[in-house]
Amino acid sequence: GGQYSPLSPLATRAATAPYGVVEPPFDLTKLCIAAGATYVARGHVGNAVFLEKLIRGGMKHKGFAVIEVMTNCHTQYGRRNKIPDPADLIHRLSEQGVTAAQWEKLSPEERDNKFIIGVLHKDTTRPEYCEVYSELRAKAMERARAEAGKH
Repeated sequence: GGQYSPLSPLATRAATAPYGVVEPPFDLTKLCIAAGATYVARGHVGNAVFLEKLIRGGMKHKGFAVIEVMTNCHTQYGRRNKIPDPADLIHRLSEQGVTAAQWEKLSPEERDNKFIIGVLHKDTTRPEYCEVYSELRAKAMERARAEAGKH
């Protein structure tokens, strides 16, 4: 119904923020990294080929993978923020998404309303949860069998 989200840029309008969003956007990727994700990437709908590479990378990655896809609501967001053409909204996302190398070259002012795209975090040193759990389960079963054999 056109509500704003934790990712909505400051001052943009939504049904639940008719005078503009006042809360700063929330970076979902930072939460995922803090929660232990070992592959975190972000892309947008303006570059499907690049986005497909990120998704494939996450699917091939062994472990907790998160791929954030930046998009917007063309009907509600576009109309409320005076950008009614869906192609214009996608073009804006394409301009806002920058690589980490491009981000580093931007001044703090230039970073406003921009976001980093690409693989943001990849950790191949952390053991994969299901493997660790299976090893623990095997040890517990072995111990139970040994205890049963003593009786």
